[in-house]
Amino acid sequence: MKNQRGFVLLTVLLFIQIYALIGMSALLAVLLEQKLIADQKSRRLLLNEAELRLSRLAASIASLSEFCRITPQPESRFRSRPLSWWAASSCTESAAGYRSYYVVENLASDPCAQFYRLTLLLTHAPEADQKVLLQATIALPAPESEHCDAQPHSVNWGPQSWHELI
Repeated sequence: MKNQRGFVLLTVLLFIQIYALIGMSALLAVLLEQKLIADQKSRRLLLNEAELRLSRLAASIASLSEFCRITPQPESRFRSRPLSWWAASSCTESAAGYRSYYVVENLASDPCAQFYRLTLLLTHAPEADQKVLLQATIALPAPESEHCDAQPHSVNWGPQSWHELI
């Protein structure tokens, strides 16, 4: 009988240890899930802000500074550019805790339209590790559109498309 008293105590302690480990693993799983949800929310807010800024810039693309204009480049080059390149070679805006960098490329023109590509990099100012890179193609009427009648074709003015690079 004396030997069995110690056995019951060890069994109870073992079960308490197992339940404590199960509780800790559940707590860690919940904390990890909360972190993932917070990251997704932060990413979605960043993407929404980038879309808003891209729309605003696209609406005023004709009046953007010449400093913002660069020669056309492949998309892949924008993905690999460091933040220092963006800071030195693009136009910059800061507002509401975000910093945006953007460049404009003159893609092509015809007698009826001028086509531009607008590339926007948006970062959250304190943490530049989270960023969004968007590109939009925009069509505007050509400055000398009286020659457009010779080659009639339809062009939808304004933003043509946009996509996320990173």
